[in-house]
Amino acid sequence: MRNLFSSRLIIVVLFTGLFLSGCKGFTEVEVGDIQNFRLLGVENNIVKIQLDVPVTNPNHYNFHLVGANVDIMLNGSRFGTVDHIDKILIPADSEQIYTIKLDVKISNMLGGVFTVMNLLGSKNIDIALEGTIKARYFLFPRTIVVNERSRVNLRD
Repeated sequence: MRNLFSSRLIIVVLFTGLFLSGCKGFTEVEVGDIQNFRLLGVENNIVKIQLDVPVTNPNHYNFHLVGANVDIMLNGSRFGTVDHIDKILIPADSEQIYTIKLDVKISNMLGGVFTVMNLLGSKNIDIALEGTIKARYFLFPRTIVVNERSRVNLRD
């Protein structure tokens, strides 16, 4: 009986420690300018995009990007909303460039087609990302606000 009590006490102490460590300060993650933009394909109402983005994680723990609610604007026109983002591990105390694959649901199919056609002939594109990205550290969810604007050279 005493052994069972000791085991429960240890479990309670561990979970309390994990809970309190998840509640301590979260330093904002820095997202840099988009470095590459690639159109991977179009399928139904979804456009597959790949971006290279520098991210700095000053926190002392890893976290995963697990979801997004981000509006994308190309050359000042609303293009669509991120429908899916690949899960990405961001290591602790790191500064790296991550390749992020997004599925973007086009808000207006006709306008989206014209925007994509204009992109094919452009040298540069202005990209604006506005919204939130969902991150998770162990069991603790975090929301990262994204408000980035970048000019990307399409002809490298």
